[in-house]
Amino acid sequence: MSDEDFEEGDYQNSVETDLSKVKDMPEVPKTKKKQRVLNGVKVWDRDPKTAQRAIKKAHSLCEFDSSHTTFVSNASKKNYVEAHHLIPMKFQNDFTNSIDTESNILALCPNCHRMIHLARPKEKKELLKSFYEQRKDNLSNLDINFTLSDLNGFYGLK
Repeated sequence: MSDEDFEEGDYQNSVETDLSKVKDMPEVPKTKKKQRVLNGVKVWDRDPKTAQRAIKKAHSLCEFDSSHTTFVSNASKKNYVEAHHLIPMKFQNDFTNSIDTESNILALCPNCHRMIHLARPKEKKELLKSFYEQRKDNLSNLDINFTLSDLNGFYGLK
């Protein structure tokens, strides 16, 4: 298991909580945090509370297909979904403001989460185009500006 995979699992575990206790907050531009070193690799800290608010806004439904159900999480008592940064955190240096924002975090069922990471390029492009159209205006309001071509590039797609 890579450090990135370990950190991802740790992050998903920290997001799991009783969402009824998660307080809604207005989304405003945030200053990016400093990188830290984890096992010799620079990583960007992610705030689990931000992901919890994003999942709560999505009503614990998969944002690619709300009919995708998994199981009821013991922690949240809701359909289990995972938090995924549309613009991956490793590209934080490309932006002035923090990309660890609710508008950049998708609630995805585990299958769609794996699909966005591991699917064939054509399938990934379809997913990314859909999410780009849904999120670009909210992210622009936070001064996080990028094109669909940029987003495809973040995922190694031409």
